[in-house]
Amino acid sequence: MATIICSSCGTRNPSDKEDCRRCGEALGDVMPSTGGEVSPIVDGRWEVVKPLLGTDNPYLYIGREMESGRSVLIKRLSRAAARDRTVRGKFAKEAEILGALEHPNLARIVDMVDDSDTPAMILDAPGDITLAKLLARKGRLPVGIALEFTLQLLSTLDFLHKNRVTHRQLMPTKILVGSDAQKGFPLLSVVDFGLAHLSKVQTLDELEFGPSTVVGMKVTDTVSGAAPRPYQAPEQLRGESHEQSDIYSLGVIFFEMLTGDLPLSSNPVDESGTERSIRSEEPTSVRLLRPEVSAELEEVILTMLSKDAERRFQDIDAVRNALVMAPEAKTETMVAIPKGTFVQGSADDDEDGRDEERPQREVFLDAFFIDRTPVTAAEYKAYLDATGTQPPEEWAKFNDPQEKPDRPAVLVNWDDANGYADWAGKRLPTEAEWEKAARGEDGRIYPWGEDEPSPKRAWFDQKHPSEVGARPFGTSPWGVHEMAGNVFEWVADWYDRDYYAEAPDENPQGPDSGTKKVIRGGSFAHGAFALRCATRGRYRPEAHRANHGFRCAWSLDE
Repeated sequence: MATIICSSCGTRNPSDKEDCRRCGEALGDVMPSTGGEVSPIVDGRWEVVKPLLGTDNPYLYIGREMESGRSVLIKRLSRAAARDRTVRGKFAKEAEILGALEHPNLARIVDMVDDSDTPAMILDAPGDITLAKLLARKGRLPVGIALEFTLQLLSTLDFLHKNRVTHRQLMPTKILVGSDAQKGFPLLSVVDFGLAHLSKVQTLDELEFGPSTVVGMKVTDTVSGAAPRPYQAPEQLRGESHEQSDIYSLGVIFFEMLTGDLPLSSNPVDESGTERSIRSEEPTSVRLLRPEVSAELEEVILTMLSKDAERRFQDIDAVRNALVMAPEAKTETMVAIPKGTFVQGSADDDEDGRDEERPQREVFLDAFFIDRTPVTAAEYKAYLDATGTQPPEEWAKFNDPQEKPDRPAVLVNWDDANGYADWAGKRLPTEAEWEKAARGEDGRIYPWGEDEPSPKRAWFDQKHPSEVGARPFGTSPWGVHEMAGNVFEWVADWYDRDYYAEAPDENPQGPDSGTKKVIRGGSFAHGAFALRCATRGRYRPEAHRANHGFRCAWSLDE
């Protein structure tokens, strides 16, 4: 059954429902109401701005420090819970324990407000959406991004386990997605978790925030009191929980990040059906839903999802050691480009520059990832096979996935490229992103610098494409290959010769409309004049050309 995730509480609902079955909010981007129970000002210093989207804790908010404006998370007790002395004491104890746990992927306590009505914890954690909300927006993630997110969560669990803490209900609704302050790369933070070995607490199911709760936790001797969730391990249904339970939960999250779906059938209306699935149903094959995933990586996930805890990895180090041996961990297929400014276009005194490349300007871009090489014929063939998409009749004449799998896919129009990107959990880069990835931050003429093109650095003035990655001396400052020559590459933007004069200085997205799409990078069929980083090409988006290919990008924002 297709499902939709509530943007307010993170609950999965049948796709035909208009309102969330738990919180009642419309299944869209409607903010959950606080019902007027929570004051917008905490201790005269902190302001509640909005509820955190995609969490299952209705008392977790995005806030800010009023004096400095810095963003924070605010956890509060309900008024009913605050009237219980035991609950207030445990809330304070939780803050004390969390204050002693310092890790880059854990929300850090910066203040504890012992308000008489609604006590609050102030947490320093980047981001304003949960992983559940991110997955609801994007569907699934690129394999490399999902692997990086999993490694971050492994590091978090490793730290917690070594401090005798098990999470016991790790799930996307309890993971905040933000970016690090220096480079802007994605940073996950666990923001809501139980301290099983220390205080015998349990994360509560949605809407169970009553008098005995501690900000999403309640005192219990088992972990079976809450309704069964698809992230719970089988032994948790029997009231058992340990480190291997966290490994199982992370396996479910990893599967979901890769496929956009859950490994087991989960009926959001029939929770007994979910429990039966957890106990006895074998997980769906990752490669059935994501064919490009290696058999080795699938085996790691299946081991994490074993019904028998003894057959799972016994500790985090074992999981990590298995992951780094998978082919996906050995070859980075995407390159991280940090946030910051770069020089776009051609200077007025550049004799080779064209009017459409002017004015030269400084542009700021948020961090993004871009494919290290153009999409290959073999990679594109996997997309065709998986989706049943039919290429043009001449496609096989110019692409040979069997004998020449590492040549770039060509005879691909803009819609074809965009379709592949969406299937891969990615998107096409903007024109500005492409140029920054090609020339770095210093405005160089070619990806490798100022020297004229040579066969050692670029593939041009030829009769056919070359294998990708074959010219390491021609890479960009970031290590991106084939940004000059081989194939022209489609980007997301419509073409407008005067766009630079009116474009925004931050994250330009291109004109709203046009008749042609921008292509970049020159090709094997062109001379050296087309290889400059600033050179702008354009072509009809419906056209299939033997020297047109593409590469993909990804970022936290759409």
